[in-house]
Amino acid sequence: MNRTLMPMAVMAFTSLGGSARPGRIRQNIRLVTEVYTYLWTGTAASDPVDVRAAYVRERFAPMFDFEDTDIPEDALDPFIDYIAEELARAVPGADTPAAPGPS
Repeated sequence: MNRTLMPMAVMAFTSLGGSARPGRIRQNIRLVTEVYTYLWTGTAASDPVDVRAAYVRERFAPMFDFEDTDIPEDALDPFIDYIAEELARAVPGADTPAAPGPS
């Protein structure tokens, strides 16, 4: 779990390449706080895993919206999906099926 949260925190605070603006940093802190609150102290345990993953993705994706780079808009989607799924499955007290193994 800590390995999943670390990239999230690093990206939230650095906004890729140090081009962070104070408003952007505040927004990212708010988003990280919302995700943490929902997953660990909110209603996440009673939501299905796909609902939890969608909630996390919706808040996590804006952290990777880098307007001033050449990164294609959807290039980080697989990474964002992976992090959202991992966090959604890590909710304490939730009846969550295990992630599918490698094929």
